[in-house]
Amino acid sequence: MLRAIIHHPARGLGMHPAFGGPANGAMTKFDAIMTAVTFAERGEAATAQSILSGLGGRLTAGGSRSWGRIAKTIGLGAASLGLYGALYVFQFPILDSTSRGSGSATAAVVAIVFAFSVVHGAFTGHFWDTLGLKAKR
Repeated sequence: MLRAIIHHPARGLGMHPAFGGPANGAMTKFDAIMTAVTFAERGEAATAQSILSGLGGRLTAGGSRSWGRIAKTIGLGAASLGLYGALYVFQFPILDSTSRGSGSATAAVVAIVFAFSVVHGAFTGHFWDTLGLKAKR
């Protein structure tokens, strides 16, 4: 058993031998890549390659990095920046109209907040998708 652990450390610990993670498949892509890096640093390139080949098509980042997606992300970022700039420029008229307490001013503030939420939220989502990062579900 000790010889098996030394030669294949993942097998002796009840782990999946190809990934070095739990046998139930709970291994994340990051864990698999870091395990492959560890094996590669130890000079065991064949083991590292087998770990990475087991990932197959999952090695690509989660989001599409097409020029269209990048352009959309930049556009949403510019729109978000434009909204912040407009709020900075028109802060005093907005404060003046809301201090009067009219219902239309309150509706305008709610609309501004909603616009910020939609545009900035879309930008943030596209930004992280373009980088290939996804929230764990």
